[in-house]
Amino acid sequence: MKSPKTGRKTLWVVLLLAGLLALLASACPAQEGAANEEGATGLRPAEIFCDEMVLQRDTVVPVWGWATPGAEVTVRLAGQEKQAVADPDGRWKVVLDPMPACADPTSMTISDGQREKVINGVLVGEVWLCSGQSNMVYPFGNYPSGFSTNYPLIRQFTVPRSLSLEKQTTFQPPRAMAGHVFERATSWVPCTPTTAGRFTGVGLYAAIEMFKTLQVPLGIINCSFNGSSAVYWVPQEAVREDPRHDWVLEDAEKGLESYQKTIDQYEQDQNFFLSMKEEFDQAGEASSDFADTEDQGLREGWMNAELDITNWTKTPWGWPNVSPVYLWDGDSIVWFRILCARIKAEGEVRLRGGEFRNCQVRYFFNGTELQPSGEVAGGQLEFVIKRSEIQGDSGWLTIRVFSNHKVASMWRVPSSPDMLTLLTPQGTYRVSQSRKPVEEFRLAGHKYPPPGLSKYPGTRFNAMVNPLVPYALKGFIWYQGENEAQSGIRHTRLYAHTLPLLVQTWREVWGGEEKPFIVVQLAGYGYNPQQSFLMEMRESQKAVLAMPPTAVSPSMDIREPGNVHPSNKYDIGTRAGWAALAVGYQKPVPFSGPVYTRMEVEDGRVRVHFDHADGGLVLGEKNGLEPVKFLPETEVPHFLIAGADMKFVPAQARIEGDSVVVWNETLEEPVAVRYAWTNMPGNPLLYNRAGLPASSFRSDAGDFQDE
Repeated sequence: MKSPKTGRKTLWVVLLLAGLLALLASACPAQEGAANEEGATGLRPAEIFCDEMVLQRDTVVPVWGWATPGAEVTVRLAGQEKQAVADPDGRWKVVLDPMPACADPTSMTISDGQREKVINGVLVGEVWLCSGQSNMVYPFGNYPSGFSTNYPLIRQFTVPRSLSLEKQTTFQPPRAMAGHVFERATSWVPCTPTTAGRFTGVGLYAAIEMFKTLQVPLGIINCSFNGSSAVYWVPQEAVREDPRHDWVLEDAEKGLESYQKTIDQYEQDQNFFLSMKEEFDQAGEASSDFADTEDQGLREGWMNAELDITNWTKTPWGWPNVSPVYLWDGDSIVWFRILCARIKAEGEVRLRGGEFRNCQVRYFFNGTELQPSGEVAGGQLEFVIKRSEIQGDSGWLTIRVFSNHKVASMWRVPSSPDMLTLLTPQGTYRVSQSRKPVEEFRLAGHKYPPPGLSKYPGTRFNAMVNPLVPYALKGFIWYQGENEAQSGIRHTRLYAHTLPLLVQTWREVWGGEEKPFIVVQLAGYGYNPQQSFLMEMRESQKAVLAMPPTAVSPSMDIREPGNVHPSNKYDIGTRAGWAALAVGYQKPVPFSGPVYTRMEVEDGRVRVHFDHADGGLVLGEKNGLEPVKFLPETEVPHFLIAGADMKFVPAQARIEGDSVVVWNETLEEPVAVRYAWTNMPGNPLLYNRAGLPASSFRSDAGDFQDE
C-alpha cells in the first residue's frame, strides 16, 4: 500500500484527468455563469454581500469582490468611505472600521467609476457560522406551544451545498476543478413565521436565545451538508500534515481513483438531466385526467395490503440510497411499495412522506389512503396514523406517483421518527401506465457525485467555507459527528484529534483570533451498539475543551429511538445559545451539565466529583419538549464499577451534595467507574439544578487514545 506522501502524486494525476474529462464533457452554464454573471471584468461583491445582510459589530469588517483589473473600487457605508484597487486577477478588498450594533437598516454602495452596486437592508450586530451535517441542516422541528418565530432582526444566509477538490473563492466551483454544486446561493433572509422553516433549526433557536439577551441583530450563516464527516471540513493541507490522518488519506485516495472510473456515467446522467431543463421548467401541471382514467394500479387495487407483488421490480430503498433520481419521459405513473415493521405499540404514529418534485403523490397504508396532517419544511408531507387502526406490528406503505414532466424526481425517501422501520435496503416498484413504452422509464444515477470525491478531505471546506473567508463573525456553532460514530471505533477516536484540528484551522483562516467555538453534543439514538459508538463520540467531542473559549452543549437526554435526527431541535439549539452567551459574551448563564473531574476511593466506595454542578446534583427526567422534571430520589442508575481486572459490573450510586458515591457490595477495591456508557441511556438521568444533563463518561478514558 502506498503512503499518503506517495499518494499525493496520484491525487494530482487524478485531478488533471478529472479536469480534462470535465472540460471535454458539456459544462454546466448555470453553475459557471452564476459565479460571474457580468463576465470576468464585471463589478461584483462576494455572494454573501447582498440585501438584508448582517455585519459583525465592534470589529473591522472586510468587504471584497471582483472588478476589472486596475479599477479603483469604493465602498461606502454608514459615513465610511474606503477604496481599493483591483489586482491583476480582478480581486479587491477594503476593510471597514468597527461599527456599533445598529438595528436600523442602511445601505452599502460599491462602485468602480462605471458601475454601482447598492446593497439594501444592512444591519450591524452579531454573526455566527453554523456548520455540521444533517442535524444542522434540518429545520426547526417541534417547539413549545406559544413559541414565536417572528424575529426579523435574526437573519440567515444559506451557503449552497457543494464540494470541490480545490479551494474556491465563490460558491459555484466549476466541474473542471472537480467541483459539484447541488443548489444556488441564497440571499440573507429575515426570520418570520413564513421563512423560519428555511433556517437551520439548531442555529435559529441558538440565535433566538442570544437575541433575547443581547438585543442586537443576529446573523447566522448556515454552512452545513448532510452526511459529511469532520475531515471533509478541514483544509486538505492540515490533514496531510497530521500523521494521525495518514490512513484516512490512503483510503480517500483509493476512493478518488474509484471516482475517476465512475465519473463518466455520472456526467452523462447529469448532462441528460440538464439538457431537459428547458422543458422541465416549461411543463405545466400534471394532467389528473390521464392519471385517473388510465391507471392500471387504481383499477386493480395495488394499494391493498394482500396484493401479490412477486413480479414487481426491486429497487434500493433508504439510507445510503437516500437520494435517487427517477426520470420519466412524460405522463408516467409509478407505484412503490415498502414493507414497514416494528410499529410502536400505542398512541399516534407519524410518517414523513419523503420529498417528491414535479409529481402528484398519493400515500396508502395497508390499503387506506392517508391524508396529510400538515406540511413540514423541505417539501415533505407529514401523516399521523392512529395505532388502534393498525393490526399487528407491520404493514405496507404504498406510494403512487404521477407526473407528465420530462424529469420528475424523489430527493428523499419517506421516514418515520417514531413509528416504524422501513425494511431496507430493498423496496419494489412497478410502472402502472405510460404513454411511452415502459422501457423508457429509467432509474437514473444519484444526485450526488460518486462517493470517491464527496468523501475526500477538505472538499466541503474548499467549496463552502473558503468562499466565506474573511467575512467578519463572532464565532462558530458545530453540530456533527454522526458519520464517525457509525463508522467504527477507529473513526470515533480519531475525532478527538480531527475536531481540534478543525477548530485550530478555522480560527487560523479567520485571522488567528481565538473565536468562540460551540460543539453540540450528539443526541441519543438506539442504533446497534456494535455499529455506533455514541459514548465514545461524546468523549471525543470533549477534546475541544482544551482549546478555550469552547463549550460542549449537552444533549444526551434528547433522544428518539432509532432516529438519528431528533425532532426536538428546540432544546438542542436553546442550550447551544446558552453556551454561546457564556463563552462568547461572558454572560452568567448555565450552559453545561455536570462534568466529571476526578474520583476518590473511600472504604471500598468511589466518590465521583463534578464541575458545573450549578446548585447541586439531582435526578431528573426529560420527555419531549417538556422541561426536565426533578425527582426526589437520590439513587442514580446507569453507573458501572470495576476492580483491578477492569471488568465492569452494575453499581449502586447515590447523590451526596455535589458528588456521587458509587459501589458494588461484591467489589472491595474499585479502581474505575463509568456512567451512561451506552448509545441512548433512558430516564432518569443525572442533572444539575439548571436542568442540564451530565454526559456519559468513564474514569479510565486516558488522554483520548488513538487505539
